[in-house]
Amino acid sequence: MLEVLSDAEEAYAFIATQVPVARAAFDKGIVQRLNGKTNAAVLYTSFNGVNVIATIAGTPGTPWLSKKFLYWIFHYPFAQMGAKRITVAIDRDNQASICFALRCGFTQEGTLHGAGAEGQDVLLFVLWKQDCRFGGLTGV
Repeated sequence: MLEVLSDAEEAYAFIATQVPVARAAFDKGIVQRLNGKTNAAVLYTSFNGVNVIATIAGTPGTPWLSKKFLYWIFHYPFAQMGAKRITVAIDRDNQASICFALRCGFTQEGTLHGAGAEGQDVLLFVLWKQDCRFGGLTGV
């Protein structure tokens, strides 16, 4: 059985096993569970009323990206939080995540040179609400 639910603590715990991420008191998160086990999560941090930073992770080597999870990745911040844009930061050498972001409609906005955990460049990508094709937001 596949379920997607709001759970910031579980989202943080899952994502922290895969990428360095800090947790703050007002963060929001969504997890996807398959047969009772979390296999994907998104954590929303640093929301300022306009922009929210999203960290998305799935269990490597598994088909974690369901249509339901993809819907909620974008519906939650745009429709429920009221964000105008989502920012994601991706290590330059993480080609799978870069391809995912580009396929979802994100565009590269900048580079943080040497800012990665191991000194690598980090690329910043943005998706504006009006450009989102997912989450029931077409034409918003």
